Amino acid sequence: MHLRRLFIPLLILLTSSFALASDIESTRCILSITEALSRLSFTGSLSTPREIDTCTNKLRTYSIYAAATLYCSSTEIRDGLQVLDDDCEKDGLQRISYDAVRPELTEGYLSRLRVIEYGEVSRGVELDEVVVVSQDWYQRVLRTNGAWAFEMWAHHTFGFVSYWFWGIVLFSGILNRLLTHFSGVHQRTRYDTEAILYISIREPTSFYTLLDGYATGSERTSLSLRPSELTINGYFTGALFPHVSKQL
Repeated sequence: MHLRRLFIPLLILLTSSFALASDIESTRCILSITEALSRLSFTGSLSTPREIDTCTNKLRTYSIYAAATLYCSSTEIRDGLQVLDDDCEKDGLQRISYDAVRPELTEGYLSRLRVIEYGEVSRGVELDEVVVVSQDWYQRVLRTNGAWAFEMWAHHTFGFVSYWFWGIVLFSGILNRLLTHFSGVHQRTRYDTEAILYISIREPTSFYTLLDGYATGSERTSLSLRPSELTINGYFTGALFPHVSKQL
């Protein structure tokens, strides 16, 4: 039961981590296309702040939507564009919506677009047309982003797992130490009490000497001071005291 309680937070952490990884996966397609296109410049890009160009440049936006139509699923397009639109809204900017452009992105239109390979056009050259990043370039960026996302996810997730693991190990050690300690105290108390009772029955004179030592402070033993033990000791002392007095 205790182990189950300890592992429940760990399972919750792992579940939430997998959910987070799933959310990142659904946006990776659009983000990879956007990252690839960030290495290209379009008409007006070099004279416009990057944030404004990213959200308002029509050629860049159409290029993102064109590649997304070719490489991404509808779910990936929706989730990925939501991230991009949120970033634009934070800066007070608004991008042309995908739904408004979607009717133009026909198969014939997409087939006529120029395909750009990685390194084919430098960033200092402004393109004056809508383009599509090549399948090879897109896959390269996608794999890079996937590897980086997995590394970050694994770093955080298994970092927390290691904290939980060593925390459980330390807690188990402390708990075992406490149980061992209190068990030992109980055993010593029982043996001390049995020894005193044995002396009181078999050697009353020695028992009286022991009691006299406690009265004068000259004798120190591990006699238990718990109420239950004092009651037992008091009972036997009262029962045997007349016998001890006669011996004197």
